Amino acid sequence: MVNAAVVAELCVGDAHPDHVADRILSWGVEIVSLPASAAPVCAAAFRQYRDRRAWETGKNTAAMPLPDFFIGAHAEITESRLATADVSRYRTYFPKVPLVAPG
Repeated sequence: MVNAAVVAELCVGDAHPDHVADRILSWGVEIVSLPASAAPVCAAAFRQYRDRRAWETGKNTAAMPLPDFFIGAHAEITESRLATADVSRYRTYFPKVPLVAPG
């Protein structure tokens, strides 16, 4: 399954963004809504990320959670495995989420 945050990320680099959802569905992947219960999990992880970035760099980061945090929170609350190449971010901020990674 994927949610709208994943679909949006895929649309950015696609020559035909209007067809991305149909292509995903043709692969047998379900597109599901991001449940509101993911919001507090997302916010807590993103707050930790912001605090860490501010401490490490002395600069503030964006106030709006990055898509990866919505994706990680969704995986956590649904107890799903998450496929990613960004292993360190998900292990750091979503340690309960089992990862599927290349290599």
